[in-house]
Amino acid sequence: MEVARHFVQDQLAGRLTRDNTFIIRKDSYTDKNTGVTHVYVRQVVNGIEVADGDMNINVKDGMVLSYGDSVRHSGKLY
Repeated sequence: MEVARHFVQDQLAGRLTRDNTFIIRKDSYTDKNTGVTHVYVRQVVNGIEVADGDMNINVKDGMVLSYGDSVRHSGKLY
């Protein structure tokens, strides 16, 4: 999970603040068959989870294999 946490921090560099942050969702898991860890992240603004403010990161052997996101990157977030 730490690889994913650092990846998100890098992707959102300059946009993370005390009021605009993220959480790693509890439904993140490692697939026993493939060894890939699927990490799900949710954007949080002013303590409220953002609907569809999601990022998924797929990690194996300490490397990010792929990711996708619907995090709001520009303009006001609220």
